[in-house]
Amino acid sequence: MHFTGEHGETDRVWLDASDLDAPVYVHHHDRYALRTSDDVRTELIDGLEANQPVLIFGAGDVPLIEAVLARAGKKKVVVWDRDPCLLRLLLASRDWSEALETHRLLPCLGADLLLLR
Repeated sequence: MHFTGEHGETDRVWLDASDLDAPVYVHHHDRYALRTSDDVRTELIDGLEANQPVLIFGAGDVPLIEAVLARAGKKKVVVWDRDPCLLRLLLASRDWSEALETHRLLPCLGADLLLLR
């Protein structure tokens, strides 16, 4: 699955989402992983207090978002991204229905960040 967008005449950027757990932005011949390493993810999760609300900037690391939801308990996890394709991939990657219905997961896009309290 590729999402493409043109940025100028020669600048081509796309999102390689063949693996929904590890999407990659591709710019010309450079690839930029959107997923954190397992070590960094473990450190981030261990640093969170249990049952606290969390704001995650970027929707590209689905395993991290799952782990944060588990750690946050019944508290809200807000996932913000400026790229609607990444939010779409996040929502398509898993069955998030329970977390969405109970308002534990709140996906936000762009200017939605200004409305958070």
